[in-house]
Amino acid sequence: MSAIDIAPDSPVFSDVRGKVVILTGGATGIGAATVRLLNEHGAIVSFLDVNRAVGEELAAELGDNVHFFHGSVTTWEDQLKVFEWTVERYGRVDIVLANAGIDEVVEDAFADNFDESGKLQAPTLIVLDVTLRGVIFTVKLALSYFRRLKIRGSIVATGSAASYLDTPGIPVYNGAKHGVIGLVRSLRDSLKEEGLIRANVVAPSFTATSFTKNLIHFWKREGLPINEPVEVARAILFLAVNPDYHGKSLYVAAGTYTELEGSILATQEQWLGKQNTAWVNLRKAKNLKMGKPEDNV
Repeated sequence: MSAIDIAPDSPVFSDVRGKVVILTGGATGIGAATVRLLNEHGAIVSFLDVNRAVGEELAAELGDNVHFFHGSVTTWEDQLKVFEWTVERYGRVDIVLANAGIDEVVEDAFADNFDESGKLQAPTLIVLDVTLRGVIFTVKLALSYFRRLKIRGSIVATGSAASYLDTPGIPVYNGAKHGVIGLVRSLRDSLKEEGLIRANVVAPSFTATSFTKNLIHFWKREGLPINEPVEVARAILFLAVNPDYHGKSLYVAAGTYTELEGSILATQEQWLGKQNTAWVNLRKAKNLKMGKPEDNV
């Protein structure tokens, strides 16, 4: 694994000056810290969130280069309007940050709930819809606008430690965050072939936000690492502007940064086997040459 040094005053942050950024889930927590950091370094930011009051307050505080849009990432039209307005206003979008997500406290998908007749009800799967389906919408829009505008764009998706770990108690969130890393991995080679767009993941461990306020006392008691939102925001900004990073993932724990994907790829023969790795690489090469999805059956 590769440790990365991202200082609070990293010179790479200056590269965001004048860039047009779209971010989802920007009213609170990691998203709000990222909006603030982008604004501090001279970016133009449009952000979407369901929390109207807090979103409007943040945009008013930060000034004319920050624009708030009220809506949900689960609604295509809400996300589309952010891209349409931003491109109409500024003529471009350079960076897209798919950050919105919610955790399992809103619904226990595996708890039994019954209707009035005693029939078992289906879970809403709102955690999956926001945390993965919403990210897919955001990435779809980013790719479409980057390609049509012929922009060397950058996408950063907010994953989680749960993108890699078998975190107990949050199975749907865990599945969704595994999906986020799977999405970016699946785009890694094809986007590299295109040569215009980069996509990366930030994977923070426990972060002090409104989502974790009921658990933070336990983390502190046990001496476990806790991120401040701005520490995760630095990783997001670093990935967004650093041209050396594509198809990577930064794990963030107590303000330390570790790149995970390079080591996973480098050890593929160890965990998949030499012959299987050769077959996988051959299949990927053929599919990239054909320019169409593979048949995984």
